Amino acid sequence: MARVIIICAEGHHFSAGMDLEVFNHMIAAFKGEPARRAEQFRRGVLDLRRAFNILEEIRMPVISAIQGVCIGGGMDLICATNMRFCCDDAFFTIKETELGITADVGT
Repeated sequence: MARVIIICAEGHHFSAGMDLEVFNHMIAAFKGEPARRAEQFRRGVLDLRRAFNILEEIRMPVISAIQGVCIGGGMDLICATNMRFCCDDAFFTIKETELGITADVGT
């Protein structure tokens, strides 16, 4: 039986962020008038957010071990963990703020 979850990455960096193809797929699937497309997008974001909410709601400690770069979706992920341990070279950023869009998946 597991008593703790540890999330780490192999290689030099923890996360380059969310794969933008997820959003391209969501946008391509939108049909109908603007209000319906906006609602489809909102529901898609809520689905993505649920994945991170599970980490917050699970009944065991969740630890993230971060090295190198941690961007965007990676930040969403580590914010949902109970503890975060970082190497000296860890670098954090939320690119959405530089693009002028809302970081809406949990950060």
